[in-house]
Amino acid sequence: MEHAATHVAGLIGSIVGLGATLRAYEQAPLALFGAVGLGIYIVAGIVFGMHGWLLGVKRVDLLHYFLAIANLSLLFSLAANAPVAWE
Repeated sequence: MEHAATHVAGLIGSIVGLGATLRAYEQAPLALFGAVGLGIYIVAGIVFGMHGWLLGVKRVDLLHYFLAIANLSLLFSLAANAPVAWE
């Protein structure tokens, strides 16, 4: 219960992000990468955490690797929905 407000804010943000991703999926199928990215964020936070070691690697390092992968997934999702304005 130490960081309850942070967890609630993260949950609300994830629900809003998932809703926006699924709404955009109707127009651009690559928007599904947004849902994948949000899923990776959630799984990385729950599975890896911040303390200790897992398979000989610090958990915080694994967390950051998976957060980077999630960021790339969200980038692909945003790029799929963004109009090209420099033409």
